Amino acid sequence: MEQHDKALLEKLENRKMGTRHRIASLIHTNYAELSELLELSDEEIHAAYNEMRAEQDS
Repeated sequence: MEQHDKALLEKLENRKMGTRHRIASLIHTNYAELSELLELSDEEIHAAYNEMRAEQDS
């Protein structure tokens, strides 16, 4: 595994479990990239997740 990938995983591991699940959903739906999401706060990730869900529901 590359050093860059290890750094991303370390940042991900430091997040709360609920935030990790939201990040996984955002990546799975191609709504955002991991590197972008890891630069956001937990609150910003939660807002992006809610926005993605609202777009899917409409």
